[in-house]
Amino acid sequence: MKKSVFLIISLFLIIGVGCKKEDSMTLSEFCIGIWQYGGLDENYIPVTFIIEFNTSGRYILSHTDGSNTTTYPEKAYTIDEKDSEIIFNETDTTYDVLWESRGNTMKWTEDGNPYNPTIIIWARK
Repeated sequence: MKKSVFLIISLFLIIGVGCKKEDSMTLSEFCIGIWQYGGLDENYIPVTFIIEFNTSGRYILSHTDGSNTTTYPEKAYTIDEKDSEIIFNETDTTYDVLWESRGNTMKWTEDGNPYNPTIIIWARK
């Protein structure tokens, strides 16, 4: 009986510590990696956009139509943890980010355009 009680208490402690760690993840930590989004290019051709965020505050954006891939030069980004935003420094474009630490998607909504904001849903690759 004592072993069962000890086992149950230990299990709750392990689960509790695991949840606390995951809930403490920041947007800066969450966004690191490779993400993809299916959309249309400027000529309305279906493409897949791929963005890779690294830990040094830099990202690389590319897109492919299945035949051709275009990769843009590496650029800088900034994370605003308080407001849950990603700011692309060169273009001064800001996106509000909706995310969950246990999820594999990020929803970006363009900041500053209340009537017709750009909305992008990225999936972890």
